[in-house]
Amino acid sequence: MVTEAKSQTSTYVVTGANRGIGLAFARELSRRGDRVIATARHPATARELIALQVRIEALDVADEESLAVFVRSLAGRPIDVLINNAGIGQAGPGLERLSLEDLNLNFRVNAVGPVAVTQGCSPTCERAGGAPSSTSRAASLRSPATNREDGMPTGRLRPR
Repeated sequence: MVTEAKSQTSTYVVTGANRGIGLAFARELSRRGDRVIATARHPATARELIALQVRIEALDVADEESLAVFVRSLAGRPIDVLINNAGIGQAGPGLERLSLEDLNLNFRVNAVGPVAVTQGCSPTCERAGGAPSSTSRAASLRSPATNREDGMPTGRLRPR
């Protein structure tokens, strides 16, 4: 494998960086020498993230005050890339048993959250010479017809 030397480092914001794909992004970006601003709802308990020695900020994408504090923490620092990775989801009850409270929380985190973070980071992305662009985890609701009893997809439609 041929690896090219980077002529300059970029600054990345990675939301939901305390585990999974977000942690993998933070780890790889840090390894290759980029500046990483990683977020987690509870930074003090994000041991693997702390071990990376990247900048860690608290952020709950569903909480307006948390987002405002996070945006202020950027203090005009130009952001080259925003990775909206924060999201929630779990195998759970089928749509017919999903509470409106859980549905609302999922929507706030997975749909509204990435837009709010992108809006909040927009001025710092523009300072870096770019326009904000956002990609996020996709949230979806499965039909009861495609769920097993434990809420996981069957991969096929089952008769009612």
